Amino acid sequence: MPDLPATAASKPAWRAWAKETRAALSPAERALRSAALVERLATWPPFRDATHALIYLAFGDELSLDGLFEPSDAARASPRADRPRLHAPRIESDDRLAVHALEPTRLERHRLGMRQPRADAPRTPLEAIDVVVVPGLAFDRHGTRLGFGLGYYDRFLARLPAGVPRVGVCADALLVDALPRDPHDVAMTHVATPSQLVPAALDAAP
Repeated sequence: MPDLPATAASKPAWRAWAKETRAALSPAERALRSAALVERLATWPPFRDATHALIYLAFGDELSLDGLFEPSDAARASPRADRPRLHAPRIESDDRLAVHALEPTRLERHRLGMRQPRADAPRTPLEAIDVVVVPGLAFDRHGTRLGFGLGYYDRFLARLPAGVPRVGVCADALLVDALPRDPHDVAMTHVATPSQLVPAALDAAP
């Protein structure tokens, strides 16, 4: 595992560390952690009780949430009517994220390689979303998210109605005490890892 950067290190330095840390997980380890993360989210009351939940479709070595919409054989045998309706982001032509219903038969690959809903999947108004699950390279305990630097999620999260829970997810090794934060960065209200789901210390941001 690579050494943790200094607290004052730049975002590029933290990104390099996070990418190396994520890449160190074997596919088997990533699958186990993904399953644990899915279970933690599925049983968390704000997610479990939501009507509409926005999740992400894993790309590269991100932890996968596919288990939320590819239920186990046991879940198929006894389907729950109270499961939240799932939605996923789509990158529009103006580089903004839009929200569409997550229908596994209506997915395509964006030019950058990630899966996303096709344009003909039903579009979802932002005000309908009850909870948002956000990917990132790393997070800190104050809710700071370290992304790839393209700004898709920061621009999108700033448009969400106030009060919607924003849950950043990462492997346990990628939850740190403090990350660099810019004024435009939108903080998470919670952070979830395979072993815990905790409120962010928003009142003690670095």
